[in-house]
Amino acid sequence: MIAVGVMAVIALGLLEPANIAVPVELKKTRPNPAVIERLMQRFVHCPGITGLLQIATFVIMTRLAS
Repeated sequence: MIAVGVMAVIALGLLEPANIAVPVELKKTRPNPAVIERLMQRFVHCPGITGLLQIATFVIMTRLAS
């Protein structure tokens, strides 16, 4: 449950606010590229962490089943 909880926190706490903030920033008359770059870096790091946690979840589930 810890791995699933961490994945939920990453998705709802990091990725979803960035999904909202990037279009809001792009709608501005003069969008700040530094802000957009920083927000988009989340999409590089977080999926890797989430992928590792998904593999950990699969391993944990198969160990519990056997």
